[in-house]
Amino acid sequence: MVTDSFYRLCPTVRCERWRNIPTHRSRILDPELARFRTEGVTKEPYDPMKKITLNVNGQRHIVVVDAETPLLFVLNDELGLRGPRFGCGMAQCGACTVIMRGQTVRSCVMPVRLVGQDEVTTLEGLGTPETLHPIQQAFIEEGAAQCGFCLSGVILTAKAVLDAKPDASDQEIRDALGGILCRCFTHTRMLRAIRKYAEARRA
Repeated sequence: MVTDSFYRLCPTVRCERWRNIPTHRSRILDPELARFRTEGVTKEPYDPMKKITLNVNGQRHIVVVDAETPLLFVLNDELGLRGPRFGCGMAQCGACTVIMRGQTVRSCVMPVRLVGQDEVTTLEGLGTPETLHPIQQAFIEEGAAQCGFCLSGVILTAKAVLDAKPDASDQEIRDALGGILCRCFTHTRMLRAIRKYAEARRA
């Protein structure tokens, strides 16, 4: 025999059960009562799509998306930016990193509605193919980029750390990069590139 608790756990089955109950057994199914409850009430259908303005890499963009969409998906799909990448979807690997308010942010878990008017900087926003940012140039010179999947996390995290503290020690930089996952095992080259960039800043 199926118990009431089963129907509470299985709403689909529960709906089938209530569908077969005669009208007199439940006032909620009374058409007169239903008309009384909705009479004079006009309710527009819910539309999750919102017009949102974003400031990304020094440019203003207007997108129409669900306000709960992760910022990463908007950057990738709506703006065509491929610097931030989808890795884990749980803010654990750092591949989706962007900079906001001088801090690194995991864009895969940041709803786009929370961005507001804050400037968003992605890897593309640091430099151009013709004029690289010094930290990008340092990575090329040291051969620190392999597959490139983690570069948004590594480069933007290093830049944010050195922007906040130009004389950050190697250990402080390592600690900051601790949450960035890299499978290519080029950590030594990356740290060498970051150190070169830091020294050039101080020169």
